[in-house]
Amino acid sequence: PKIVRAAARSERTDVLAQALGATALMAGAAAVGCTFFPDLPIRIVQGEKYLAAAPLVRWFAWCVLPLMVSTVLVNNLMARRRYVAVPWLVGVAALYALALWHPVGHASHVRVIQTLGVFALLYFAVCLFFSLRKGPPAPAPTQVETVGPPPT
Repeated sequence: PKIVRAAARSERTDVLAQALGATALMAGAAAVGCTFFPDLPIRIVQGEKYLAAAPLVRWFAWCVLPLMVSTVLVNNLMARRRYVAVPWLVGVAALYALALWHPVGHASHVRVIQTLGVFALLYFAVCLFFSLRKGPPAPAPTQVETVGPPPT
């Protein structure tokens, strides 16, 4: 909301840097925690039944980290009406779906998570490119006209 308000008022703000820093810090801390204690999230969420998947937690935690940071960048791009990034982001998502559909993309559990990691990094790179790119200024928001009889 603060980024949207700042964009609407054409103000410069450090909210994006704060949100990126906080997200990266929390996601990094969670990934480090999952690296040292991979069975803990499984015990909390699923119980003892799925502990065999604990070695995958490390991979998943680090592979999903760029996706978390990308979410902040996508929200910033949309708040600033930088919609030129949308087709590229949809393209990355479509390529990810194709990669998972292909048999090589799901040869093992680790391969599925690695595929997620590769496309999360690609998604992050696209978000970062369009966030840092200087483009034309966003058009001013238009006034919404009310429908109904004219005021008397």
